[in-house]
Amino acid sequence: MWWMNAVEAAEPVVDGDLAEWKEAPRWKLGADSQVAGASKVKNPADFSAKVWVRFTPLGMYVAGDVTDDRVMTPEKATDINTDHPEIWLSLPRVAFPEIGFGNQFGQVEIGTPEECDNETIGLEDATACKAWRQTQVRHRRKLDRMFTRQWAVFPQVQELWAVDGGAEVPNVSGLGSSKSILVEHGQGYRFEAFFALDAFPATTGTEIREVSVLVDFVDNDEGTDKQESFLSSAKGRKFGDPSTFDHWKLPTPIAFGSAEAGPLTAALIGSFAGISNAKPDNAGLFPQMVRFPAQPLDGFLFINEPIGYQYQPTEPSPSVIPVDLRPKRLATFGELTIELGPASSSLFTTNFLYTRKGDQIVDIQPLGRDTPAKGGMVGKVWRGIFRDEGTQSALGTGACGACSVDYVGIADVTAEGKIAVQYLEFAYDRSFSEGGYFEDVVFAVANDLSSISWTGMFDKIGEGGDSTVLPVTETWGPGPDGEWVFRGAPVK
Repeated sequence: MWWMNAVEAAEPVVDGDLAEWKEAPRWKLGADSQVAGASKVKNPADFSAKVWVRFTPLGMYVAGDVTDDRVMTPEKATDINTDHPEIWLSLPRVAFPEIGFGNQFGQVEIGTPEECDNETIGLEDATACKAWRQTQVRHRRKLDRMFTRQWAVFPQVQELWAVDGGAEVPNVSGLGSSKSILVEHGQGYRFEAFFALDAFPATTGTEIREVSVLVDFVDNDEGTDKQESFLSSAKGRKFGDPSTFDHWKLPTPIAFGSAEAGPLTAALIGSFAGISNAKPDNAGLFPQMVRFPAQPLDGFLFINEPIGYQYQPTEPSPSVIPVDLRPKRLATFGELTIELGPASSSLFTTNFLYTRKGDQIVDIQPLGRDTPAKGGMVGKVWRGIFRDEGTQSALGTGACGACSVDYVGIADVTAEGKIAVQYLEFAYDRSFSEGGYFEDVVFAVANDLSSISWTGMFDKIGEGGDSTVLPVTETWGPGPDGEWVFRGAPVK
């Protein structure tokens, strides 16, 4: 069911007094709300409840007035079958890639166990593949816990769902600055709970526009340690399945983020209309990235990460790729700020060089995995020289796939904030083109940023297999048209 719900300006006081909850309750529960338990609710005095939900810029408030002729509230956090409410919250999430694996030839999907028997895939061990796939099913169930919270009012808030995700699941505290109170009265009990934004589950984007909420109640009249009556705000609820919760949209979104990385996260995750190389739909560069509102500078991507020579699946599907969204400030240039980000250990994410004026990005350009080598003013432009020490093949495959290569990006930034990037590469192994390879190479950038050079010893292999070691320096610099060209002679 879809509801509309405004983000309220007033922040309720969590004190057990429900006088400030003047709006109509979100749900009214009674005997027809029971979804489990051997003891059937007899009448409204046995159990009935009214529940309110309110979202504010700080988080979610839930209040309830419960009629219960026998109240047996928890004495400790393990008393899960005594009288108490449980509140579930789920936020929009990403779809994981199909179960599969990757190698230098591309991605292989294992959508069903039977795919492991597909001879065209060429697996060495179909039985091991099926066992691996079942492991990935369990792995994904754990990852699902990143996107949902289950809180119990005991009467203090306890988080029950995300903490069971295991070490392989990125997580933050499911409590944050949340708080709750449960007050008994002559006909039952009242409760109020505040679930702070810093306790919310992971989600996409830079603001919360849609929510899925479920409220369950445990009713215990006999004092046994077994479940007696279990009621829910959603008749068709399934445990831990947000698709069975009630859904609604917030006309006033709840923003979350960090001023430190606001422009970068907007470009990577949200909308960045007006940037020179924006996508046509103005979607973010990494719309599949998720973050916890409590840690907006830490993003996560889900990728079936290719591994060289992986012909039998062994890696997680998907791998969870952490992305550090803290920008690296390189320079200020008039009204411009020049920054680099994000940072990730994955070969399949990229850095971006961008310029901004205040909170508005002017231009943004990909820089691969390059890291700053040197930067400064050259005439009327700011020049940055970036270097990535990689291999000829990203996965290290092929005849010389693991051979060392220096990738260099030269970025010139104008006073208007426009970025122009030229890329160079220096291969240590020249055995195919020049009959030898470099050793003891030193990379250098001129102090005035007018040239870059590689100096080292070149072991030249002769026709008879004899080698001659030659000291060589290769120098590059801008030509008359601004394009970088050789200034020093290559290997002879």
